[in-house]
Amino acid sequence: MRRTKALLIGINYHQPNSSFNSWGPLSGPHRDVRRMLEFLSLTPWTYDEIRTLTDEADPTKVYRNNIIENLEWLVEGSSPGDSLLLHYSGHGYQRPTRSPTEDDGFDETIVPADCPYPPSRPGSDEDCPVGCKCPKEDEHCWRPAYSAMIRDNELRSILVDKLAEGARLVAIFDSCHSGSIVDLEYHYIPPDPHQKRTKLRNPRFSITESVQNKNHSGTLAMMFHGSMMVAGPAFPEARTEREDIDYHNGELCASPIEDPQLRRATSASKSVQEILTEHREKFKLGGLGYPRGQVITISAASDPKEVFELPKAGLLTDSLITVVKKHNYNVTWCKLIDEMALLFAVRNQQREDEAYDYPVHPVLSTNKSM
Repeated sequence: MRRTKALLIGINYHQPNSSFNSWGPLSGPHRDVRRMLEFLSLTPWTYDEIRTLTDEADPTKVYRNNIIENLEWLVEGSSPGDSLLLHYSGHGYQRPTRSPTEDDGFDETIVPADCPYPPSRPGSDEDCPVGCKCPKEDEHCWRPAYSAMIRDNELRSILVDKLAEGARLVAIFDSCHSGSIVDLEYHYIPPDPHQKRTKLRNPRFSITESVQNKNHSGTLAMMFHGSMMVAGPAFPEARTEREDIDYHNGELCASPIEDPQLRRATSASKSVQEILTEHREKFKLGGLGYPRGQVITISAASDPKEVFELPKAGLLTDSLITVVKKHNYNVTWCKLIDEMALLFAVRNQQREDEAYDYPVHPVLSTNKSM
């Protein structure tokens, strides 16, 4: 029997009596959870089991161990046809790593309520590097904070590797530095609203049509336009388009996260099919299995970027709900992201003196080409 489950997490970080320094308080996450609950009650997609985790009454509900336990609950026992939803609203961060899977040298993370925030060293506000030599009693050391964060590798091992083939998970991350928060292989970065937009091919499925399509068992199925998905690091500075790939006629440039050699191969002369075939074999040899269920993420910012809050609301959550309601729950996924990006740009301009001087946009990702 098909199961539908949702997990909604909102952390405001208001802990005046905490025994450790907390992260800067946020005003929107609790309201984001309430709005998502209301939103889900109105959509064509119903969820039989919904859990909410906030620090509104009990901060321990959004401590690291409890978040991980509930993430595992979300995917445990998954089977073909299951429809799962994760929504996270809170802080995101980048912690240094030596992992070869991170080209930029950082893991993307989410920040539980029990993650300490070290006070700055006198005369310096820099984080500790990888393998720092700080003594254990050094209150300025970032090692305890790094250990308390939930890294992209951990999220992938739970949400992707444990998801049954044929099941689908949509994960929404309203947090900074979240572009590749689950280390998925394909990313869609919307066009710059200030640049001339390329006319795209007609979409094959809208969200509602995907839900109603019998082959997708009522899930929030991602039927991407092939021309829209470009694999690679989830930030614009690292995205390059090759002249030998026709991005507007369905060809994809694959960039598997797990193998840096294959990632570099995307800039060479190998065909996309050869790269994907090698990637599948690598997975099989590693015992991970390929493919798993489909995972799709909508993130509030590319990896190196921060995102701002609206008054008492998360920018991503508010924009997502606004656009989907505008289209009466019947909008294509890429149109959804494009229109959310326009809202991001408008709301950034409204901040005037506090406006970011770089493009602020959501990122759409998936672990499977379409």
